[in-house]
Amino acid sequence: MSDISDLIDKDLLNPKKLLKFWNELREEQKFWNLFDAFKDGKIDLTEEEALWEDLHTGMSGEPLSPRPGRPEPGQKRKVQPKKKVQNGYKRTILLNGQPLEYILKRSTRKTIGLVISEGVLTVKAPHYEPILWIEKVIEGHSAWIEKNLCKAPNKKYERIREPWLSAWENKCIKVVGIQEPVRIEISAKKVRKSFDESTNTFYFFSTEEVDQAIFYKAALEFVKYWARIYLTDLTHKTAEKDAYFKERLKKVKLSSAETRWGSCSCLGNVNLNWRLVLTEESLCEYVIIHELCHLYYLDHSPSFWNKVLEKCPDAMERRAKLRTFHICDPVK
Repeated sequence: MSDISDLIDKDLLNPKKLLKFWNELREEQKFWNLFDAFKDGKIDLTEEEALWEDLHTGMSGEPLSPRPGRPEPGQKRKVQPKKKVQNGYKRTILLNGQPLEYILKRSTRKTIGLVISEGVLTVKAPHYEPILWIEKVIEGHSAWIEKNLCKAPNKKYERIREPWLSAWENKCIKVVGIQEPVRIEISAKKVRKSFDESTNTFYFFSTEEVDQAIFYKAALEFVKYWARIYLTDLTHKTAEKDAYFKERLKKVKLSSAETRWGSCSCLGNVNLNWRLVLTEESLCEYVIIHELCHLYYLDHSPSFWNKVLEKCPDAMERRAKLRTFHICDPVK
């Protein structure tokens, strides 16, 4: 004959589990007592306790009564639009005794960057960087900030569309690496986007009426397509001239950055701005050499610049010329 202790769940003999089970029973009993009082009309339920009303109605097979926030039967719940996250907020700092307003933008980046555009200072910093250190960096660059804030607005925004405007007028676009301008052919017949080297023509499909917006879209597609081929090939050819470059270079990617022509990571990945193919071949070579030299030095120290000048003796002249190019997307 088995002992009665064998019929009892062994887990319930654990004091901690037994206490937890007992508390759950008491909590459940408390709510059911509350519900019974509501049924008898002794109390009114709050919003939280109204869930028990739904439970009882659902168990009895009756439809749930609509309440604020709950859709009617057969209707879909309205999705509330997400609030837009403000990309940056204004702060003020005393710089050389004068108040200076700047915009602080947080992101996943690892360094602090200062950008001056249209007379406004924008500070880009990592999420974890304290304000105290950010403002210390701003104070350390006070001379550079004052110099660039005092500059008269240049005609940058009058020049940035020049390649696209001339492309629209001539129905072709000039890129680095192809001797003659490439003709842009927009067809209403369904054709695959492709570049025919024999006729030097890029074919683009669109059923809409050909206007500037459609033409710019087709031209932009070609420029990005060609940049991926040309810049990747040129980077690998340049890297092959140096054994260290060839060993450390991992990937070549395209970038759409607004203020950088290129960047290099510690993993050996080189990012190049697709707009480079709208400049000149010598400038493309300079940017690639510049970024590859970061495989030696991940900073802009004198050692880094010596390495750049070793690989490209006229790097400073090319760098100065590159600053005269301000190219953006045609739709902006």
